Amino acid sequence: MQCKPCCFFISARTGAVIIAILTLVTCGLNAIVIVLKMVSPNEPEGGPVDESFVWKSIDVFGDVDEDKIRIIIYMEAVNIAVLILIHSLLIFGVKYQRLGIIKAVLICYIIEFLRSLANVFMRFVKVDFKHVNLDGFGDMITFLFLPIIIRGYLVFVIYRAYGETKDALSQAQESIENSAGFHQL
Repeated sequence: MQCKPCCFFISARTGAVIIAILTLVTCGLNAIVIVLKMVSPNEPEGGPVDESFVWKSIDVFGDVDEDKIRIIIYMEAVNIAVLILIHSLLIFGVKYQRLGIIKAVLICYIIEFLRSLANVFMRFVKVDFKHVNLDGFGDMITFLFLPIIIRGYLVFVIYRAYGETKDALSQAQESIENSAGFHQL
């Protein structure tokens, strides 16, 4: 099997596994933050955390009360659980060459990519910009376009991993058929 590197000098299958492992590590760190927020969900009273992006995002909803914060925290916890499941399945699918699992993860990534595109579109179409917390062109690039570029690249890597796995399975099937034909002669 010929390996066509896509993620620097590694195969797409290895790149997909690395992406999944990095996402699992990030989910673990986010879970720690979620637990800390559940213990103390109120906005901090000062200090360096006072201007954090999390609180700027929550401020979009207007008056922030404890119930809204708890709902957001629980939604984030569910999001983390789903990400852990999806990326665990990606590792399993790549390791054991399960095309259906890799395809399901690819579909999830395509949906997330399309959601990011819709989010950017809605930000530009939105007439009322008073709740948009973008402080300039750098923030616009960082918070709007960078996620699209990253998610597009992740879709590409997982698609290539799917293709590499499919090619490997096809070659294995051909070699089994060839060896079975050789033994029949």
